[in-house]
Amino acid sequence: MTQMISPRTDLTFNYIQEYDNAAQCLRDQASVKKCLRTKRPATEQMEPNAVAIKPTSIGHGIGTLKKLAEKLLGVATHTLNQAQRNIVGLYSSTHEDSAEISRMTVLGQLPNDPAFGNAINAGNGALSKKFDSAMTATKIEEQECVMELLAGIDLSKLQRDGKPLEMTRGQFLTALMLGCHFVVNDNGIFADSLRDVGGDHMEKRGSSHYLNSPHPQYGMDLPAGIGHLLVGKTETGQTFFQLEAHGLGNSRQTWGEWVSEVGGHSRSWFQHVGSSSSYVQIGPHGAIEGSEKDGNHVVIG
Repeated sequence: MTQMISPRTDLTFNYIQEYDNAAQCLRDQASVKKCLRTKRPATEQMEPNAVAIKPTSIGHGIGTLKKLAEKLLGVATHTLNQAQRNIVGLYSSTHEDSAEISRMTVLGQLPNDPAFGNAINAGNGALSKKFDSAMTATKIEEQECVMELLAGIDLSKLQRDGKPLEMTRGQFLTALMLGCHFVVNDNGIFADSLRDVGGDHMEKRGSSHYLNSPHPQYGMDLPAGIGHLLVGKTETGQTFFQLEAHGLGNSRQTWGEWVSEVGGHSRSWFQHVGSSSSYVQIGPHGAIEGSEKDGNHVVIG
C-alpha cells in the first residue's frame, strides 16, 4: 500500500536525493539488489514495531548503571593519567616535552593533539584524501555507496557545543576519520539510508552510546583501513554516526580477529573516558575532542 509522503525541508530533501543516488548505484548491480528493501524514502521503512518500542524501566536502569560505571572508570583512569603526567613533568621543561606529556595516558600516548580546531586542520587534508581514495578504489558496492552518502552530507548548518560551526568537506572527513561523533537532526532518515545501502554488510551491534535508546544500532567495516562505521539513532530518533578504530559485530571475522578487535576496542574505550578533562574520541586515524557525552560532538541540521 502506497503511503503519502509528507513535505520535507530542503535539508531533508538533500538526504533523500543522496539516498536515491546511492540506491541506484546498488540497483545497477544485480548481485546486490536484495540489499534494498524498496526505493521508498527511508522514513517509510520503519523497523518492525519500531513505533511501539519503548524503553522499559529495567532497560533504563541498566543504562543508568552503565553510565555510572563509565563515569567512575573515567574518573579513575583520568586521575591515573594526570598522576603519570605530573611525575613525567618533573623531569621535563621544554614546550615540546609538555605537548607530548599532555597526550599521555596510562594506556598509551594519544596519536595527535585532540583539540577540535587543531585536529580538523592537521595534516593538510591527508585524511580526507585517504577517504576519497578508498571510496573510489573499493570493489564492494555497499561500501562505496555508504561512503558516498557520508561524503555528500549537507554541511550548510552545523553546531558544536551549542554554537554555529563551519566546516569544509575536507575538515568534515578529517573529523570523521579521527572518530568525531555526529548527530543529524533528521528523524533518523540518514541512519535508515546508510543501513539500506549498506545491505548485508551493515550488521546489528551494540555500543556505549545512547544506552537508553530503543532503536537498534548497526556497524560496518569500511575498506582500506578506513575504519568501522557505527550508525544508530538517539533516544529521540535522530541519526548518529562515527568511525571507530575497532568495530564489534562483524560476523565475517575469524575468532582471532574478533579477540583482537575486542581488545583494541576496550583500550580505545578506556582512553576515551579518561584521556583528558573532555571525553576524547579515539578514531581509526587519531583522536579528537568530539564526544556527545560532554556536548563536543557536531550536530548537523
